[in-house]
Amino acid sequence: MAEALRSQTYADIGHEKLLRRFQGVSRINGQGPGVIIVDDLHVRSTDVTLASDLALLVKQCRDYDIKLVFTCQEQIWKRHKLWKEIPAADLYVADIDAGATQDSIPFETRKNEQVSDENRAQPKATYSFQLGDFTPEEMTASLRCRLPHDRAERAGLLLAAPSFAALRNP
Repeated sequence: MAEALRSQTYADIGHEKLLRRFQGVSRINGQGPGVIIVDDLHVRSTDVTLASDLALLVKQCRDYDIKLVFTCQEQIWKRHKLWKEIPAADLYVADIDAGATQDSIPFETRKNEQVSDENRAQPKATYSFQLGDFTPEEMTASLRCRLPHDRAERAGLLLAAPSFAALRNP
C-alpha cells in the first residue's frame, strides 16, 4: 500500500512511516477513517496472485483502520474470483433486506448430494454493490461530460438503439 502512496509525496521515508502519516492525516474529528479507492481494477493474464494480493491489502487496511474501496467490471470479478481469499466478514453488504441476487443466494443441497469444500465455504455475497446499466438519461449525462451538448444528445440516442447493446454492456 505504501508503494502506491509513494508517488504522492517527495518524502524519502520508509513504508511504515509513510503509511502512519497517511493514517494520521486522514483522522480528522468527526470524519471517519481514511479511504483508499482503487477504481476500475484490471487483470492481466500474468496476475495469478491478484486474489491473494487483494486479500492481503484488505487485511492491511483493516489493521490500519483504513477503508478500502475497489471497483472492477463484473466479468473480471467473477472470472478471476477476486473475492475468493477475502473473508466474508470483510465485505460490506449494504442492504441485507434487499433480497438475494443470483450470486448471493446461499449454497443449498439435497440430503444425498455431494458438495465440494470450495463450494461449501463460498460466502453468501461476494461483493458489496453491483451497479446496473445506465438509464438513457445517465448515459446522455455521461456523454455530456466529454462531448458538446448537441453531440451528446445525438450520441445518447444512437447508443440507446438495440444495435449498440454490446457497447452499453461489455
